[in-house]
Amino acid sequence: MNFHRVFFLSFRFIGTFALLSLIGCNSVRHELFLDKTETEQKRKVTHSTEYRKATLGDEMLSEGDYKRMPSLELLTPIKASIPGAGGLPFTFSIDNCVLTPSWKSKNYNYYEAPSTRSTATHTLLGTVVKGDDKIGVRVHRQNNGMEWYVDNSNYNSSRSRTWIWSRAITNRDNVKFRMREDKSILMTEAFTQIREITYGGFANGNYTLTFREVNEAREYEKDFLIPKAKNGVTQVSIKGSLIEILSHSNLDVTFRVLRTFTR
Repeated sequence: MNFHRVFFLSFRFIGTFALLSLIGCNSVRHELFLDKTETEQKRKVTHSTEYRKATLGDEMLSEGDYKRMPSLELLTPIKASIPGAGGLPFTFSIDNCVLTPSWKSKNYNYYEAPSTRSTATHTLLGTVVKGDDKIGVRVHRQNNGMEWYVDNSNYNSSRSRTWIWSRAITNRDNVKFRMREDKSILMTEAFTQIREITYGGFANGNYTLTFREVNEAREYEKDFLIPKAKNGVTQVSIKGSLIEILSHSNLDVTFRVLRTFTR
């Protein structure tokens, strides 16, 4: 996804404004959507020298500052029009599904629908999305205004700009949303570094630990196979950290963190 030079045609031309006013498009605000349910988690270092337990996928050590954003569930399907090139509308549709946070621009948080649950078509061109193109909802980061969007940059074969068409979600769309805290996604801010180690299980005499790092929107992930010590505890050092594994079962592992990541 290209995070800059975003090209918005919707709402920027007088003709488009006139068209929208004729069909009664009034922006819908969802106050509780962003302000009251977005959970900020700032963690410089989260660890304890006390023994703890972790199940598959659980975090053993993390360091950094980040936000964890809940996903947005569309409870009612939508099939409607959205202004395209020159203000001429085309059709988009989204089945009821969970829209997951995908990225942030300067003004919006973007939530995308699964490609199998969404599409966009034009009466003359047919399907106008392909590949990595996205359809979903975006929410203004200041006033919480919600809009439908179609990003069909891939269909337009554009590398120099991102093509996004959008319009406000209106009462006439007759849709309902619900926040899904259980589907929260880690969202990083610019120039934020996050490092974490998670537990991946025990098999064939080895512990699997996954190291993940996000640094300025770049992501790196690697699995490490750690042989279990024949006697006593198993010590693991990844990126300067030191983790001591005491024991494991079919369900979890017992461990403690003796040292965090080196800078």
